[in-house]
Amino acid sequence: MCHVSVGRDRQPLCQYYVPGLPFCVAPHSRTSLEEVYRRHQKEADTVIDDLVTCKSTISRCSLEQHPLTSIFQFYQDIRGYVTDLRDCLNEKVGSNATLQYYSMESLGGWGCYWKGSCGKI
Repeated sequence: MCHVSVGRDRQPLCQYYVPGLPFCVAPHSRTSLEEVYRRHQKEADTVIDDLVTCKSTISRCSLEQHPLTSIFQFYQDIRGYVTDLRDCLNEKVGSNATLQYYSMESLGGWGCYWKGSCGKI
């Protein structure tokens, strides 16, 4: 490559001048420029193909998202319900066991009558 210089008549002093380029193009570098152009064109095509693929993937995922979101929300609600039920039963079982113990103590002999197990204790 050589820098473009102009003579007295303002014409380029380069044998292979390409308008718009700030340098001369040697005969052997023309093919290398064409190769560079082809590589850049191939890269641009690859980027465009990737962009189209990504856009289609995004739209497909957004369509799949709605049913999955509702299923996930359902399971989260069930999880909350089961957790609340477990906590409630843990509280009630302790107080029910205590209540049953005191009931049996206060009833004395009547406890077996209510349970239907008189004489089997």
